[in-house]
Formats: sequence, structure tokens, C-alpha cells
Amino acid sequence: MLQHPVIQLKHNETETLGDMILAGLSIQEKGITKDFGKLLSGEGCVLEPNRANRDVYERQFRVYKSLYENVRTLYQQGPC
Repeated sequence: MLQHPVIQLKHNETETLGDMILAGLSIQEKGITKDFGKLLSGEGCVLEPNRANRDVYERQFRVYKSLYENVRTLYQQGPC
């Protein structure tokens, strides 16, 4: 879609990871320090663009923009 490689996070359950770190810190778990998240974070898969889908992406984005412009005016009008 972006026609550029996209690097995913190694772990995308960041809310759960953050909760786990906060819980461990709150009970003073010895294995969990302030820098614990750095051990689990990092780069995951690299998603390469599929050039064959570029036309599909472009067409769908034009549809999205058209829908957005039309729906936006409805929200600006306020409730009926």
C-alpha cells in the first residue's frame, strides 16, 4: 500500500507487555527492571510491497477518499 517496506514490531501485543512490566515492577519482581521492555522489543518481520497490487491500492484509496469527503459533510451538519 505504501510502496515501501514496513518493519513490524517483534511483539505487537504492546498493551499486554506494558501491563506485565507494570505489574512486575509494582510487586518488585526481581527479573523485571525498568529496561525489561527493551529485551522483548525489536524488529520483527519486514513486509515488502507487492508491486502487482499497486493499482488495487490506488483504486481503493480513491474510493476511501471519496467516502471520507461525503461522510465528513454529514458529521459537520450535526444530528438531525
